[in-house]
Amino acid sequence: MKRFFFLFSFLGTLCILVWMLVFPPQYQPFVYEYPDEEDTQITFFGYKWETENVLTIEQLITEFMQENKTVNVLYESIKGRAFFPVLIKRIETGNGDDVFMIDRDTLLALARRGELVDLSDMPELGEYSDMALSQIREEDGSVFALPTSVSAFGLYCNLDLLKKHHVAIPRNRAEFLEACAVFREAGVTPIVANNDISLKTLAMARGLPELYASGEPGFAAINAGRVPLSTYFRSGFELLEELCERGYIDRKRALVTEKTRDDLVDFAKGESPFMLTGVWASVRLRKMADFRYAITAYPVQEDGTTLVVRIDTRIALNARGRHLPEARNFLRHLIRPGSINRFCLGQDSFSPLKQLPSPAPALEAIGENLQNGRVVLGADRRFAFPIWELSRAASVRILEGVPAEQALKSLDEAVASSLSGGGA
Repeated sequence: MKRFFFLFSFLGTLCILVWMLVFPPQYQPFVYEYPDEEDTQITFFGYKWETENVLTIEQLITEFMQENKTVNVLYESIKGRAFFPVLIKRIETGNGDDVFMIDRDTLLALARRGELVDLSDMPELGEYSDMALSQIREEDGSVFALPTSVSAFGLYCNLDLLKKHHVAIPRNRAEFLEACAVFREAGVTPIVANNDISLKTLAMARGLPELYASGEPGFAAINAGRVPLSTYFRSGFELLEELCERGYIDRKRALVTEKTRDDLVDFAKGESPFMLTGVWASVRLRKMADFRYAITAYPVQEDGTTLVVRIDTRIALNARGRHLPEARNFLRHLIRPGSINRFCLGQDSFSPLKQLPSPAPALEAIGENLQNGRVVLGADRRFAFPIWELSRAASVRILEGVPAEQALKSLDEAVASSLSGGGA
C-alpha cells in the first residue's frame, strides 16, 4: 500500500509539473526592493481597493518614485466605511499616515483638532472648477484636502427587463412609481438597494432641491438650529417609506446588502430592473452583467430628475507627519491634471478640474444634469455637521421598519447633538 501511495504521489506530482510547463500560471511577480537607509518612506492610506483604482494608484506611485529616486511610497487600503474609524484611531495614537484619503465628515472632526495641513497655498488650486472650490475652501480660506474626482449616484436600469415588460426608463417620480408597480405585480422586487448610499442619496435627490432654491439663508437657518433638517428631508423619507411599504425595496435584504458589492451581485442576476448606487460601480458591473443597462439621474421630482454628486477621494496631509515636504510633493503628483483624468476615467467619475475631459460612457446621460443645474451635493460643505453619516443612519431606520416621522425625528436629534458639540 505504501509503495502504491508513493507511486501515485510521484505520478501526480509529475503530472502537475508537466501541466505547469505546458500551461504556465498567469501572474505578475511582486518584487520588493529594500529602500536604502538614506531613502525616505512615506505612507499613503486610502479606501480605494478595487483592482482598477489600485492599478492606477500603483502606476502613479511608480511614476512619482521614478521622478524622486530617494522617496518610497507605501499604499495601504481598507474598503468602505470601515476605513474611517481606523484612520481616526491611527491619528489619535500618533501613528497617522503621511498622506491619506478623507471624506467631508471626517475632515470636519480632524480639522477642528489641527490634525490636517492647510493646503490653501498650493498653486494647483487654480486648476479646480468653481464647484469643487466652493466645497473644499473653508470660510476662513483654508483648504484641508484636495479631491481627485466627483462621484455621482444614480438609478441603474436593466434595459432588457424594461423592454420585456414594455416599460421605459423613468423620467420623473410618477413614471418611476408606475414602473415599479408593473414589476411588483409581476412578482418581482423592482429595486436593489444597499444599506449605505442608496437610500440617503435618493432622499437627498427628492428633498434638497428645495433647500438649494432657498440659497445661503436656508443653510444658515439649519446650522443655527432655527429650521430642522427634516424640513427638507421629509419628502425624501416619505418616498423611501413608500418604496418599502409597497414592496419595491426588500427591507430585510437591503439591511444586509453592502454597497457596490452585494448589490452588484444581486443586480447582475438580471432579475430586478433597478438599482440605486454609485455610478463608479459601473466599472465592475460591466464585467458581471450579461444584459444591457443604462444609468439615469434619480427620477424623483414631479418634473424630472435630480443628480446627486459628491466631491470625492479627497486627499489630505498629516499635520504631524514626519515627512511633510515629501508628502506634499507626492500630493502634487496625484492632483496633476493627467493623474486626475486617469483616475476619473478608471472609476467612471467626473473630474473636479476646470478642463473637463470627455466623460466615460456611463456618465454621458447624467452629465446633462450638471449642465442644466439639476444637481445637489451629497456632502455639501455648507452644512456645519456630518450630513453624510447622519442621513445614512436615519435612512437605515426606515429599513428597520421605523415610520418616516420617527426617522426624521432621529435625524433632527442627531443634527442638534452635533451642532451642540455632542457628536453624531
